[in-house]
Formats: sequence, C-alpha cells, structure tokens
Amino acid sequence: MRDHQDSRYPSQSYSCGSITSNLTEQCWFIGLTLLLLSSSATFRYRDVDDLWGGSAIDGQVLYQICIWLILGVVAIYCVLTKKANLSLLSSGPLLWFYCYAVCATVSAIYSIGPALTVFRSYQLFVGLILVVSVKSYPRCLLLFVGIWIAINWILVLIGFFGLDGGVSWIRGPDDAFISYTGTEIEAWRFASAIGHPANISIVTAITVIGIAGTISRQDWRSKGAMMVWLAMTNVLTVGRVGFAAMIIGLVIVAIGRRVFFPITCVIFIISLLVFMSSNVDEKLLGYFGRGQSTEELESFSGRTGIYERALELIEKAPIYGYGYRSGRMQVYNEASSTIHAHNAFLESYVGLGIIGLLLMVTMLLSALWRALRMLIDHRCNRVWRYFGTQYLALLVPIFTFSMSETGLAGELGVPQLYFLAVFASYQTIWQSFLKSADPPFSMISVWK
Repeated sequence: MRDHQDSRYPSQSYSCGSITSNLTEQCWFIGLTLLLLSSSATFRYRDVDDLWGGSAIDGQVLYQICIWLILGVVAIYCVLTKKANLSLLSSGPLLWFYCYAVCATVSAIYSIGPALTVFRSYQLFVGLILVVSVKSYPRCLLLFVGIWIAINWILVLIGFFGLDGGVSWIRGPDDAFISYTGTEIEAWRFASAIGHPANISIVTAITVIGIAGTISRQDWRSKGAMMVWLAMTNVLTVGRVGFAAMIIGLVIVAIGRRVFFPITCVIFIISLLVFMSSNVDEKLLGYFGRGQSTEELESFSGRTGIYERALELIEKAPIYGYGYRSGRMQVYNEASSTIHAHNAFLESYVGLGIIGLLLMVTMLLSALWRALRMLIDHRCNRVWRYFGTQYLALLVPIFTFSMSETGLAGELGVPQLYFLAVFASYQTIWQSFLKSADPPFSMISVWK
C-alpha cells in the first residue's frame, strides 16, 4: 500500500456528520470532550454499600446527571438540525447496539434498580447520537484521546511532584492507584481520577494501531511522536490485555501494509535477542505480573470467581435478566466489591438475559464479518483490502476488552464511546463499499 495519493484516481471529498467542520465546531467538540471526561471521573471513593444506600446520590452523582442532561440537549439539537447522520444506524454493529440500548431501556420495567437502569440507558442513546454527529472520525478520535491522555499525565505528574495542594483526588502514583483502582499488594500502574488503567490501556492500544495503519512518510514527525507517547502510556498502565491487543493489532497492520512489515520483523528480532539476555525475561514477567501470585494469575486476577458468580445469577433469570447495569445492586465479589462481570457477554446475559447476549454477539460478529468481507474482496481492490486490514486490526482490542471487561455491555465511558466511533467510521466506508466497485484512492486520505 503506497503512502501517497494515486494519480489514477480523481480526488473527492469523503466525510460524514457535522461536528468539527470548522474552527467554531472544533471548539465545541473540545468543550463537549471535557464535559464527557469530567462526568466519567472519580473524585471520591465510596464503599459498594453506598451505591444503593441512603447516600447513593451525592454531589458527584448530581454533577454527572447535570452534565448528561446538557449532553442530551446537544444530542437533540444534532437530531433536529440534521447534524446527526442517523443513516449510520441502519445496519451493522451500530444498528445492533441501538437495539441493545432499546432493550436496556425496556429492562427498567423489571430491573432491581430501575432509576439507575433508566439513566444508564439514556446515556447509551445520547452517546450514540453524539457519535454519529461526528464529521471526521480519525481526526476527532486523535483529538479526543490526546486530550484525555494529556489530562491523565498532568494529574499523575502533579501528584508525583506533590503539587496537589491538598486536593484529595489528586495524589501520587501509588496512592492514586490504591485509592481508585487497585490494592496495596499490586504494583503501581499509570492511572488517575479521570482514567482507569484498563481503560487507558485499551484506548491507547487501539489508537496506536490506528496511527500505524495510516501513518505516511510525511506524518512521521507528528503522528510518529504521538504513537510513541501513546505506546509508552500503554506500557505504563501494565494492562496485559491492552498491551497484547496492541501487539497483535500492529502485526496485522504490518502484514497488511507490507512497507511496515520489515520494521516489525526488525523489532521482533531485537525483542527476541533482548529476551534471550540474562534476567531480562524475568524482569519483564515480573513487571507485567504486577506483583500477583501464581494463583491470582491462574484465576485471571480473580475473574474466575466472578464468572462463576455471574453464571449463578444467569441460572436464576436466564430469559430476561435482572435489568441493564443491575450489577451495581448485587456484588460479584465481596472481597473486592466487584459490581460487574468483567466480561461483556456475561454482563449482557446477567442484565438483559438471552436477548442481550444474542445482541452483543451479533453486534461484534457483524463488525468482524464486514472487516473480513472487505479484506477478502472478490474484486481484488487494494483500497477495500486496506480498509479491511485496518478494521480487523482495530477490532482486536475491542474483542479482547469484551472478554476481560464489560466492553459495550457496560455503562458508557471513554472506551465504549471510542468503540462506537470506530464502528461509525467504518459504517461510512461500508456504505461506499456496497456502492462502488472501483473506489478512488483518495478515500484513504480520510484516515490521514
């Protein structure tokens, strides 16, 4: 795949939606990004009992409700002014996610936590409308991730140098991890009040893969630097799933781009030599082991017990489930106060029963089928194969995150919004795929 535009194909514009079409709307996008990120931040830690106790609605919860009401108004504005490209919801993974959101809303009728189910379902619709209102997905995704990771770095560095000014939610690296994300027996991981290490790991992984698949010789200085920064952040989170997904995705990109393949081979050889060095392999295994015992690693960080608990709940309500996000009303693990199944398929099954599980499976398989369909294009068109390869590589983090975390079955956060944006961007490409047998090479410039 060449990095420059092919002169045999005429240049044409290729865009969708409306957000970020000019400077003013870029400012609006940044403002909405900051609102979204602040609403997902954790400015305090509460015991799981408080989640359904008398203090369930505190100042932070009220702030989140207000922010999402504002975002709801923005979503309505996008629909009424036709800035939202609702045609993206006509088929594919976005259609199945829309159906999932509808079922989540209906589940409030029998949910053990109806108020929470209604609010979380409302977030799904608002987030979906905002996503399909974006114009240039690659540029918006880079800007969105860049802002989020930069804020995380700022908070971590402020805490590291003790410049928090007594603010309780800005702490040093060790305290921040223990307070918001882990336990004292685990090693330090990159995290802050605005980003869980698992979320940071998977989002940086998918962004690195996206940049690697589109970077050209002219972009190495700017995008290359961002790619290295995000990859370094990924390693610092010590997210094993995110790191593995990033490596696998990069290998797929390398094979697809060919030009990138020799670089990967060199890195592989160097890595092999490093691993053969004395004590290096033990240090790396110790780092990614995060101080956990063999027993903890074999139980997938305690997930096997959580899965067993989820299966017990499923047996009691296999048809309809307990209601969307009902896990907050029933603890999966008393010791760690875990309130979700750490698996998108189990989480959807517990919340929405067999219907939720089928919708989740269909959503992810429809995305995979489209990637393979473009990759194995009978017309042998290199543009479609390019997009098929990139889509397949980007789906690796989405699938792995769905196996180890709640994925798209969980409440709407940064990773979920990111996954939906990936689906939306390739929905526009898929629509062109169905219409054009010989697409212009300039289509690839949308990812430049």
